[in-house]
Amino acid sequence: MEIKVDTQRMRECGTNMIKLAGTYRDVMNELFERIEKMPTVTKEWMGIGAREFVKNVNDGKPQYQELGEAIEKYGKHLLETADSMDAAVTRRRRDR
Repeated sequence: MEIKVDTQRMRECGTNMIKLAGTYRDVMNELFERIEKMPTVTKEWMGIGAREFVKNVNDGKPQYQELGEAIEKYGKHLLETADSMDAAVTRRRRDR
């Protein structure tokens, strides 16, 4: 039985996912910061409705953070799996 795995491509995808997770995290942090400043700093939207909106947005923030963390974690998993597969192939060739 032969199994073909492109570990180099796995590493590329894992690296890209980690980078994109960082970009996602930065963009989301900027967005949440901007929204939080609306009623008090920038005064783009003021009043009870604005404060309630900011509260609701902040209540949902953890789920967006968890998404970024999950993407990064999966990218790291791809890197680790590629390394593990390469090591297994190297051992197998050496033991022949």
